[in-house]
Amino acid sequence: MVTSIRIAGAALVAALACASTPSFAGGTADTFDKVVDERGAPVTDFRGNCVRTKWEASNGGCAAASDLSTDDRTIYFDFDQSALNADALNKLDALAATALSDGTVLSAKIVGFADNMGEDSYNMALSKKRAAAVRDYLTSKGLNSEVVKARAVGERASKTECTGSRDEQIACLWQDRKVEVELEFEAK
Repeated sequence: MVTSIRIAGAALVAALACASTPSFAGGTADTFDKVVDERGAPVTDFRGNCVRTKWEASNGGCAAASDLSTDDRTIYFDFDQSALNADALNKLDALAATALSDGTVLSAKIVGFADNMGEDSYNMALSKKRAAAVRDYLTSKGLNSEVVKARAVGERASKTECTGSRDEQIACLWQDRKVEVELEFEAK
């Protein structure tokens, strides 16, 4: 029974794909790696990722910034710090280079976070400083400041649960000391 449902589901997906207007860019699925609409623009899924006909091909007109992983877009900070460390600078340089080379950035949403150690008000201020540091660095690299929006959530989104000594908690909570960057862009 499970097999027949999977087959029926796959048939439905295939039928819907054939009924849509997008076509392969100039050829067959065997020779091209992106699907384009009637205007020649890359077709994207609900997450904004390019619809591809084969995964091993080059980006083929789909901007590589759409392929950035969450880790590529997450900047981590040292405990009780808002200064960008060497790892953060390297990651931001790569992020800016990818975004600027692949198209016009329509929006950049920057969200600052803090771990749950300390007072709420202090953590909110710290996460604002972290978001501002990332915003300022990205705009210094050429992102249009008019499309960059920074906000902070403080420790409200802290997800890591840690126990132990203060030093053990500081080491454990590293994933909550971050800024996440989400880019929306128009491919060239």
